[in-house]
Amino acid sequence: MKIAIIGSPDRKELDFPLVEEAKLIFDDVLYVPIGEIILKISKDLQVLHKDIDVSGFDVVLPISTFPYKEFYYMCLKILEKYTYTPISSDNFFNFCNRTLFLKTLSENGIKVRRIFSVASSVAARTIINQLGLPVILDVPGKNIFIADRTTLKNILSMFKPGRVIMFKKPIKPESMIWVFVVGNEVVASYEKVDKNMRPVRVERKIEELAVRIKNLISSDFCVVNFLRVKNQTMMNQVSLSPDFPLFQKITSKNICRSLLMHLRANATEKRKNILDIFVDSINDFVRWFSHEVSHLGSTQKKT
Repeated sequence: MKIAIIGSPDRKELDFPLVEEAKLIFDDVLYVPIGEIILKISKDLQVLHKDIDVSGFDVVLPISTFPYKEFYYMCLKILEKYTYTPISSDNFFNFCNRTLFLKTLSENGIKVRRIFSVASSVAARTIINQLGLPVILDVPGKNIFIADRTTLKNILSMFKPGRVIMFKKPIKPESMIWVFVVGNEVVASYEKVDKNMRPVRVERKIEELAVRIKNLISSDFCVVNFLRVKNQTMMNQVSLSPDFPLFQKITSKNICRSLLMHLRANATEKRKNILDIFVDSINDFVRWFSHEVSHLGSTQKKT
């Protein structure tokens, strides 16, 4: 069985443990940064790396990052017809729209941080006047702390009209928790208090919450970041691009193996289902052909 892992240019070291573990589980492993992918647009769309057709792999695992979200989406849209992917293109699109994604979580009873989304600097100033400084500019992959008007003006000048800008008020949590979910199981988790990080076994309530969030994304895996604030736990961020070395260093859990074995099992099941459908269609044809031959023989005898 073959797997292709599509990473981002700045993730090579972060994805290294995943690639090395994949070599122990799959017969053929291809790791390619998204920037080296070529979409060939002709009669049939193709996802190519050099002269390799990525759709020929049994599993394609995208480790998606925000700057390349549109290209990841297009790759998934093409590849999902031919191979096994851990998330569909439609579900990936919904996940990348952070405003709608947070709305979905909130509607399903999951406590999220209050975030304001705007598409112009004028609207941003209106919101900030209501919130008051300091605020945090919520950019996927990082948060920018804004404490004064001069910094605010400089940062807003960098955004063109139409670009979505998200703001939130700073929160000082008692601790932060990261949970890695594969399938319907939490396979590893750790907690950060101040600058200290340690592995933890999160309580059942958080486990169930993390799995619910993963299921709302409709992905095979995800990382959920929670904040503990005044005896409450709220969802802070969700990611499909884990820090594999950090997770494995802190928790001593082989999360790469857990993820890859899960994907291999799902791909095998999908291939089996396709084979069963093919066999059933062949059997149906044989039954139909036998019936037609028998019917033809009866007709000739009567003649």
